Amino acid sequence: MNEDSFQCVGRIYPDTLDSREEKISNCEDFWQIYSVCDGLGGAGIGDIAGRVIQGAICELRRGFPLLDPMNFDFARYIQAFVDQADAALRGRLSRFAGLPVGCSLALIMFAGDTAYTMSIGNCRCYLYRQQKLYVMTRDLRLNEERDERPLLFFGNHPGSQHLRAHNLTEMTVQAGDQFLIVSDGFTRAMEAQDIQHVMERPSRWADLVANLFQTARRYDASEDQTILGLHVESRRVFADPFESCDDEDIKIWPGSARQRRKPLLQN
Repeated sequence: MNEDSFQCVGRIYPDTLDSREEKISNCEDFWQIYSVCDGLGGAGIGDIAGRVIQGAICELRRGFPLLDPMNFDFARYIQAFVDQADAALRGRLSRFAGLPVGCSLALIMFAGDTAYTMSIGNCRCYLYRQQKLYVMTRDLRLNEERDERPLLFFGNHPGSQHLRAHNLTEMTVQAGDQFLIVSDGFTRAMEAQDIQHVMERPSRWADLVANLFQTARRYDASEDQTILGLHVESRRVFADPFESCDDEDIKIWPGSARQRRKPLLQN
């Protein structure tokens, strides 16, 4: 049973829970959001938990027309989502009280040519820009020894009843930027240098993502693996002609705090 799921342009995939699927789409909306979930708890629990959270993201997406881009506070906005989605999932999992069941989540949200990230658990976001790979989120694991179990996750997570949004970043995108949102099964199979090696190969975008998936499966086919790849074709529609874009135009917020620090990307 595939416990991974992903959301693209308001639709949750895979359509069937026990097969491999590939989907290709594009979007020119001002507000966009993309997400990957990795379920925890086994068949009939982890897969459903991921889809509950993906459903909450689809509801979030329906409210995009009400957002004010001039006064948008991503940290506050996404924390409100985390609070509501986690409470809803805990209610759904009430009969599993005391068991560590739920799901991890990583997402990227776009507001014009600004991109935001957030992750909880062991799903991850990458940025590939100008032949360099950046890890934009840090895993929240029980320990640092490649333990696949997340420390925090949506659902019946240990410790505090209040789940905080983590790995919040804000950046201005460039044409040609390539983002990856991946599940834990992929990162367990592929180190950063392996991803970099595949990304350096000249290839059509859809073929490149397929190559990443096939390489990961060759390394380790024991886990569910999901790759959601985003390629920025152009930022001209939303670009401000009086603003420049460079690698330094990225802000990282530790947890949900508003303090910002540099360096802004980690290898």
